[in-house]
Amino acid sequence: MISPKITEILSSLNSKAKERLSAFLQSPYHNSGYNSKKIVELFDQLILAQHENRLLALEKEQLNQMFYPEHVFIAQKKNPIDALCSDLLAKMKDFLFFEEAQKKQFDERHLLAQIRFYRRNNYEDRFWQVVRQFRRLQERQQGRVAFFYLFSFFLSLFDSFCH
Repeated sequence: MISPKITEILSSLNSKAKERLSAFLQSPYHNSGYNSKKIVELFDQLILAQHENRLLALEKEQLNQMFYPEHVFIAQKKNPIDALCSDLLAKMKDFLFFEEAQKKQFDERHLLAQIRFYRRNNYEDRFWQVVRQFRRLQERQQGRVAFFYLFSFFLSLFDSFCH
């Protein structure tokens, strides 16, 4: 049986997220290791098995035969497929982190980039418009997590340097 962590992640993702994960794995920016093509192929095989409702029944021995036919699979020992599954799991975790970071911080980072641009280029009115927009976004924040305080600190810096 393949790693339960891999099957849990795959089972939790909707079809759009799986498409984004596939694009993530195919991107040389995110997946550029020596075995990047095999990681993508393994992911594709797992998606196919999931689509055919045989993901949980898929055995590492079958995968080892597909990807490393020259290596004999030995039960209860480390096999080449184990390393490939570990690499895929690491990329899946990177994807989850990337997705969460994109989702939670896009607005704040986007506004901070605009603020810096307008300050650097002396667009005073635009600068203050975006600072106000940033403050409104901060006020609507539900949870007071670390990023809330970090971005509040940035806002206070703008106030102290600009007035």
